[in-house]
Amino acid sequence: MAATLAFSDVQDALRIMYDDSKVDQTIKTHKLLAMVAREEDFHDQFYRLPVKVSNPLGVATTLATAQANATAGVPYAFNLTKVNIYHAPKVAGEVVEAAKSSGAERFLKDTANIIDGAKAALMSSMGLNIYRASSGVFSQVLTGTASPITVSYPQDLYEIEVGHIITASPNADMSTPRAGTGVVTAVDKDAGTLTCTGTITLLGVGDFLAISGLTAVASGLLSWSPPTPPTATPFFGVNRTVSPYLAGRRVNASQMAPEEVWARVNAEIQGMEVVPDAFFLNPTDHALFEVGVSGQKSIVNSRKYDFGFESLQAYGRDLIADPDCPRGYAFGVPLDWYKAYTLGPAPKVLDSDGNILLRISNADDYEARLGCRFQYGTKAPYGLVTVVLPTT
Repeated sequence: MAATLAFSDVQDALRIMYDDSKVDQTIKTHKLLAMVAREEDFHDQFYRLPVKVSNPLGVATTLATAQANATAGVPYAFNLTKVNIYHAPKVAGEVVEAAKSSGAERFLKDTANIIDGAKAALMSSMGLNIYRASSGVFSQVLTGTASPITVSYPQDLYEIEVGHIITASPNADMSTPRAGTGVVTAVDKDAGTLTCTGTITLLGVGDFLAISGLTAVASGLLSWSPPTPPTATPFFGVNRTVSPYLAGRRVNASQMAPEEVWARVNAEIQGMEVVPDAFFLNPTDHALFEVGVSGQKSIVNSRKYDFGFESLQAYGRDLIADPDCPRGYAFGVPLDWYKAYTLGPAPKVLDSDGNILLRISNADDYEARLGCRFQYGTKAPYGLVTVVLPTT
């Protein structure tokens, strides 16, 4: 006889399956996201991150002069604001109804697959964005002002899938976007091309590309440690042009031979009060250095989870290949200082009312709601290093 399943039992079973304290194994595919520390107490409108950019001044050969010349260290503070991202996967009403009289086990598995997929998509968005700027740009147009579009690097299409809606702008901050969007119908991740339906008006070579709906996201490493010096525009309330300690360090190694890069980087970080524990690179860039340092390997552990990742070593620094990392950059990160600041676990099922599945009022469907409430940040931006790499 088929088992009878009350709808409340469906909710209870799903709630057990989606205990947010459990480790989601998909985190292991997003290496930097898995490795950075987390603070899950972002309860207020702002999260204040104080930064000291200079020590108190006034050292002198006499006490009187030291007293007269004494000045306090200059304090600054970033006031982080949360970003919310959501996913609302649907379950057909007929499937829910059928589960109440038969097929309960299959229903739970099918529903779990749907929710797992949505959770993985949110995790992927967090993993990509931990490196990128808040504009959500994933690449630029290399060639093609209409479909198909060739992007800067094939690796930029790592998380782009059929069905994604693409928007474009001539500006890196995605301001004044082009009219229209493109719906991805094919992705060639070897050639680095997108085939789309729809029209993006006046699309031009060099235009920046982002996924529609994700053009105002969290501020990742390209925001905290930009490859070019920042402007006076306040960043979480701070004018970063007043001190070089407020926006990371940058090394332009784009014209160097691979064997020169890490010698230069090592020289740059000497004397830093906070130094990177590891440098993260796209796997294609990582391969440029693998032959030269392949005999030097280690394991670097996560600050949150009970696992680690294999790395190469150069001048005592770990080099970790992460597919989330954009091509052409290496990011040096002090793993105890660059953090994900979240309101509770992220991502998570949004079930504060006790319901994982909600009836949709105007359709014969139910939906789950998942989300992340978070921001990336650091109290030691001077410990971040962005390296522009040779890409040939």
